[in-house]
Amino acid sequence: MGLAGLEFYAYLYPHVSHEMLLNIERDTDTLEDAAIKSLGKDILFSDVSDMLFSLVDNDYCLYVASTGNENHVYTTLAACEIEKYFVSISCGKPEKISMVKDIIAGRDLDEWVMVGDMYKDSEAARGNNILALGAGFGYLAEEDHSLFNSILSKPADIFNHL
Repeated sequence: MGLAGLEFYAYLYPHVSHEMLLNIERDTDTLEDAAIKSLGKDILFSDVSDMLFSLVDNDYCLYVASTGNENHVYTTLAACEIEKYFVSISCGKPEKISMVKDIIAGRDLDEWVMVGDMYKDSEAARGNNILALGAGFGYLAEEDHSLFNSILSKPADIFNHL
């Protein structure tokens, strides 16, 4: 959903105490990590692994900027066997604009493309003057399509923008 940790649980359970939200987060993370590990590569959307391989094979550098829990992000990448494709992985911070700014610092902005499926992804791209591509094959809501420069209907569509 694009909401980080406690922000996600507070959205789901607005009248629950902070202490209880921490317990919910901890217990859910444990169960979710076990499910991710058991699903492995099956958790990925169709053709995502092939797209990542093709990008790296064509000498594109890939980075992760996620507001998600660091343990969750690394567990997912490892279970899907795709961690190896990324130059760096930034996660666990609720504010994505500065996270992306740190990643792209000192580089030509024309070389960057942000692919995401949440408003925070489009915000981070726009806030850093880079192209924002919506992952229409992911969790991108129809009402958020207008936030992106273009929508990818399948992972391979990214090659039309590079």
